Amino acid sequence: MATSWGSVSFGCLRGVVGRLKPRRLSARRGRCVSLAVFLVWMFSLNQLLLRPILSVNEDVVLSEEPVRETAPREWRWQLVPGRELAVYAAYLDYGEEPSSAKQVLVTAVLNMTETRPLYCHFVSDHSLPRSVTTVGPISSRFLGHSYPEHGKTVLLRCPISNGTSSPVAVRLSGQAEGPPSGGDEQWVAVSSVPDKTLKAVWCLGPLYDRYDEVQILVEQLEWAKLQGIGEVIAYVDSVAPQVMAVLRHYEKEGLVRVIDWNIAHLVNRDVYYLGQLGLLNDCVYRNKHRAQYVFLHDVDERLIVPHQLHVMDQIESIFKAPSTAAAVVRSAFYRRAPKGSRILMHSRMKSSFYPHGVRSKVIVRPRFIDATDVHDVDAVSVGYQRVAVGESELFLAHFRFETIDIGYSGDELLPDYVDVMSPLVAAKMELLAPSAPMNTT
Repeated sequence: MATSWGSVSFGCLRGVVGRLKPRRLSARRGRCVSLAVFLVWMFSLNQLLLRPILSVNEDVVLSEEPVRETAPREWRWQLVPGRELAVYAAYLDYGEEPSSAKQVLVTAVLNMTETRPLYCHFVSDHSLPRSVTTVGPISSRFLGHSYPEHGKTVLLRCPISNGTSSPVAVRLSGQAEGPPSGGDEQWVAVSSVPDKTLKAVWCLGPLYDRYDEVQILVEQLEWAKLQGIGEVIAYVDSVAPQVMAVLRHYEKEGLVRVIDWNIAHLVNRDVYYLGQLGLLNDCVYRNKHRAQYVFLHDVDERLIVPHQLHVMDQIESIFKAPSTAAAVVRSAFYRRAPKGSRILMHSRMKSSFYPHGVRSKVIVRPRFIDATDVHDVDAVSVGYQRVAVGESELFLAHFRFETIDIGYSGDELLPDYVDVMSPLVAAKMELLAPSAPMNTT
């Protein structure tokens, strides 16, 4: 007699809850295994059919491993002996002139249980033997939440004494005496005076889990060009090869800079939420004397001024008070469907905005930010303030993939954007093809 999948499913369920007798459970075990295999196969087929069709350049090698970038040589990791600490990068902080340098700002990963004092060791030139200056113990600021067994991103401040030359490299240790003066394996270069200044920088990331949304990335980068953003810094954990090809294309254009942010791999330890807070603060430090404004939002989010195409004039207005160091921008969900389609051509807005501090994001004047959080700033310089921006001035559209259209209004997102962005994205996708996936929707 034929057996239906429904009866097999019901039999498996009864077996799980223990209502079948042993001999009948044994007889149905093979059918249960078959059912499990069938369900896994159906799920895999469904996932495959939902993915956009890709057209890949023969020069782009697809592999099972995600693409991981190598950290730039000038920012060497320093694994501090005897400490659960890894130093990522160091930046010179100064007042009006570089000669007035007051401290070195360091981004690092530290074990939550590490509480022993740390000392900074400076060198002011690359000649050997080196003359080492030591300061400390230094102050530290932990960022966000974590678990005791995880690494946690931390901000460290190494003060520079009056009359001391600006350091070119820094090293941390647990000893007050200076480290050996020979060799440079354990020294981290101090990023100093930028060669140019930019109006705005957008820090993007982390891009992780083999991120593969090529068309959304292209549209967002074209939006950045349209807004006059000077540079997009892409912090990469792991991306699909097609995405890396797109990033490299824009890097050659001078718009994108790729930064390795696979910190868990580099320190061989889990780091809470891929060190997102460390990334945001690294971006602020990196651009402290390089950019007037820094945008801190994700690849699936976009700044919107109601009924206007461009955002920079409104941002200038929001920051017109000299004491304004940060603007906190409210966000609302926008539905995009199907997955892989152009987000503005298939978007409808959710009916409500989240309050400030909940899913909001920030725009900062990095020079006056001491530390930032994901949804608000953590600390601004003395004499400066943050402002909460109303959605009638500026808001953040957060695009989410949802198959069911529930809880969304019929409001369209700025039709003018479609008219402007559509030809820009189409032209870029045609230029990138076949090195990047083309969306057929």
